[in-house]
Amino acid sequence: MYFKEPINSGILGLDRILDNLRLGDNVVWEITNIADYRFFIKPFLDSALLNDRKVVYVRFANHDSVVENISKVDLFYPDVTSFEKFASSIYKMIDKNGKEVFYIFDCLSELVNYWATDWMIANFFKITCPFLYLLDTVAYFSIYKNYHSFQTTQAIQETTQVMIEVLNYQGNYYVQPMKVYERYSPTMFLPHRFTKGGDFETVVSSYEVTNLSNSICSVIANDVDKHIDYWDRLFIMAKRAIIHASKQEYDALFERICNLMISRDPKILALYKKYLRMEDLIQIKERLIGTGFIGGKAAGMILARKILENYYDKWDAISEPHDSFYIGSDVYYEYIIHNGWWDLFVSQKTPEGYFVFGEKLERLFLTGEFPEHIKNKFKLMLNYFGQYPIVIRSSSLLEDGFGNAFAGKYESFFSSISGSPDKRFKDFLNSVKRIYSSAMSREALIYRKERGLDKSEELMSILIQRVSGNYHGDLYFPDIAGVGLSYNTYVWHEDIDPHDGMIRLVLGLGTRAVNTHEGEHSRIISLSNPNLLTNSDVNEIKKYAQKFIDALQIDKTGKHAIPLSKVYQIMPPWLLDLVASRDFSTERMLESRKNKFEKIYYLSFDGFINATDVLSYLKDMLKILEQHYEHPVDIEFTINFLSPEDPKINLVQCRPLQANSIVGNKQLSDDMISNFIPLIKVKGNFMGGNIFEKLDYIIFVPEDEFKKLSNSERYELARAIGGVNREFSKEDNCIMVLPGRIGTTTPSLGVPVSFSEINHMRGLVEMGFFGSDFSPELSFGTHFFQDIVESGIFFIAADPKKATVNLDSFKNFKEKESESVLNFKENIRNCIKIYDLTSRKVYLYGNIKSQTAGIFYKKQHQ
Repeated sequence: MYFKEPINSGILGLDRILDNLRLGDNVVWEITNIADYRFFIKPFLDSALLNDRKVVYVRFANHDSVVENISKVDLFYPDVTSFEKFASSIYKMIDKNGKEVFYIFDCLSELVNYWATDWMIANFFKITCPFLYLLDTVAYFSIYKNYHSFQTTQAIQETTQVMIEVLNYQGNYYVQPMKVYERYSPTMFLPHRFTKGGDFETVVSSYEVTNLSNSICSVIANDVDKHIDYWDRLFIMAKRAIIHASKQEYDALFERICNLMISRDPKILALYKKYLRMEDLIQIKERLIGTGFIGGKAAGMILARKILENYYDKWDAISEPHDSFYIGSDVYYEYIIHNGWWDLFVSQKTPEGYFVFGEKLERLFLTGEFPEHIKNKFKLMLNYFGQYPIVIRSSSLLEDGFGNAFAGKYESFFSSISGSPDKRFKDFLNSVKRIYSSAMSREALIYRKERGLDKSEELMSILIQRVSGNYHGDLYFPDIAGVGLSYNTYVWHEDIDPHDGMIRLVLGLGTRAVNTHEGEHSRIISLSNPNLLTNSDVNEIKKYAQKFIDALQIDKTGKHAIPLSKVYQIMPPWLLDLVASRDFSTERMLESRKNKFEKIYYLSFDGFINATDVLSYLKDMLKILEQHYEHPVDIEFTINFLSPEDPKINLVQCRPLQANSIVGNKQLSDDMISNFIPLIKVKGNFMGGNIFEKLDYIIFVPEDEFKKLSNSERYELARAIGGVNREFSKEDNCIMVLPGRIGTTTPSLGVPVSFSEINHMRGLVEMGFFGSDFSPELSFGTHFFQDIVESGIFFIAADPKKATVNLDSFKNFKEKESESVLNFKENIRNCIKIYDLTSRKVYLYGNIKSQTAGIFYKKQHQ
């Protein structure tokens, strides 16, 4: 028994068939044209208005209005440009209107003109229908008959309360209920003919039923593409367009697919239109799970490889082909909807819910389930890769575009489990969930908010790649990996031309090239002068050379740090000669102590630099990409040698180098600071271009107070610094001077701040410990550094053994109180000094040409 209040449809015969409509009913009409839908709307609307019901007409389609007298209803125009905007705006509108409101929607099938996928129409309905039901509304919807995939139509039918098939045959209207929730009669689901008297008669003649059934089967009968998702239909059209379409039709279809699958960034779209063909888009679709965007990381990788394929004559000979799959952005939405989190997702977009619901979704995303049809596609893809290691990488819509890199904000995971398919499948699902969860991490939310993207749609797509590398026993890793920049913003010597670019190399997985690791540095190479070292002290070079590689292990998931001493034993001798150098002084020392000779190596890449042509290839690649992007670029790559003479480069990522990292055109001279007193002065080891800018505040952590803290207290200090950071903005021109490694994960070596705890600074100084072997060095190319670059923060790495350091001069400045640290313990408060320089002449200076940088001031009487 269905106890909700009966509602009139305005047609007595229809009310008799259905045992009336009820509050909470969503009514879906399956029609062949809009006129048929309008026929049933008019009496429904007239009845509703007669009973003083509020009626809202949701108008979004290009077809004629289905409401004759617009003045009698409330009109709502949702934004149809994206699924999220459309669904969220309607959800909020329904919530605001409250209970027992009646709704009339335009034909849902028209939404494929905007989203190009049936399945997202089903997802919209799965969000909206239950919400309308809870609020005791009555809503009319329609879809075109035989226009959608069976899966979409079935999902709508399963979700709605009432679904009615309509046919206008030989001048008569017929209706056949397909579903009526919790109501039943022996003739309810038979066809019914509308009579001239305004009633419906059940069709009981087999002759009439047969003719009617044949007419239903013939609807769109000549369309061989019926009952498939519009997304698939779109690509059938694309295949036909290659041969049959005019240039104008071809271009329009190409642009439409790019707007739906590749990007919303107009610069990226312009590059795709220039360098890719329809065949390329079809190839992407064939490796796409679900529908929607492939995301910025995937789009950038494909674009860059296509440019090199077209414009670098050596590319075919030196490149390793990519073997990627993509999880479309619509799967992200479907995951949210399938698990019933849409209300939280909408609430997260509000100012008051941004962090609160973000934190909740971050946890929930780890616990959800995927629909069966998506899981089946995941399994097919994993079967394709077999036992080979894969990496599951974030590829959000906003990632890697012109303006926002999102470097390190979202997760990526390696899967190298060699167990059963079921074990690999579970590991893969867990990785996808963790990437979705990272979209709601506090660090990512802060990043988006600071760039004005907190209200923007950030769709999480995923890029799945076969890991580039080789098996070495139970280990798997590429010979070499790294990052490259076509413009070198880290110019440490006057003989370096920044326009030639630079690379950062590691042995093993490239994760070690984009993340800092304590006690070791990657090899930084200027492509204009590859043998020019950032540090000429051989002992320092050996001390801070890479000690571990990141590698995969056959029987374990994720990456693992493997000591180089083990790796050297399994490497081919010729590869060892390319990447490592003999440490003869240490060998002699050991020989003298043990009376035994032992070969000792340190990672230098000297053989690679001088005995191969790979650096010239990388330089060519970077220049070609920069030329065609019309903008400096940042790439990630791997290098594997089939033999010493046959290297293969795999380009796994390419993005525009963020604008703030490009050196300015200020003409500076060190004469400008000749009358200034240096607080800190360095030669080299700075980044941020040419600068001469007044400072208003210095935040300083004295080393002696810092060293009194325990490791746990140093985490407290980082949180306190974060509070102080939030008291300032970039316009306050504040610089922070911290001891040890900034952003370290090892508090014994520095202050473990996150980027969001120093992001309001104009400058940062990483100060090496006095009387210590710790030597700060720019970790250019790391994700932490990408954040600094992207935010335009000037960075200095100051080694007290080499720099001019007058920290006692800070006492000449007036101290400022901070409310943020009042609730911390006294020893934490003692660690944070804030100096007010607003009335003093204190400047941040950096000169690329002279390689001089630092903080300089004038005495009061000057």
